[in-house]
Amino acid sequence: MIHDKPAIAVLGPANGETAEAIVASVASALASNGYAVIVSGHGQTATSAAQAASAQGGSVLIVAEDSDAAAIEPLENQTLVCQPNLLRCTEEILKHADALLVLPGDLQVLAAVTQIWAYGTTQDGPYRPVILLGDEWPRLIKALATAANLDRKQRAMVTFASAPDEAVESLRYFISA
Repeated sequence: MIHDKPAIAVLGPANGETAEAIVASVASALASNGYAVIVSGHGQTATSAAQAASAQGGSVLIVAEDSDAAAIEPLENQTLVCQPNLLRCTEEILKHADALLVLPGDLQVLAAVTQIWAYGTTQDGPYRPVILLGDEWPRLIKALATAANLDRKQRAMVTFASAPDEAVESLRYFISA
């Protein structure tokens, strides 16, 4: 929760025109539906999501590594929180996020998904719905779940969406604003 609003972390690759357009669309829709938005890092994708959510009057939490802080200039309704490394950034995101929406991207995105999934399957870890946006995810997640011998409940932590509007609607099913 951020400012008494449910918070959705929007994670994706640091850069990429297609990803930037998708996260901007998703962040705008989330903010206009009453959700706060959390982004990770200082790449153009995170910047696009933060700007789109802010344009709708949404609250934005930007979580970044200390080494990236100088490159980030938060706007009026944006808050910057810095952590010493990527692991601590992910923990900070999980501390505030009620759910996560993840685009395919790079190794950092994949590492974040597996960390969130592993954390959520522990007895002390908080369950967070994870919506994976993109047609690439189902095969990859099936392979990871099989390799990790995850049970049905653990596999159910992730939901797939092939389009941004489907992802936003899936989030509304789990978390109402």
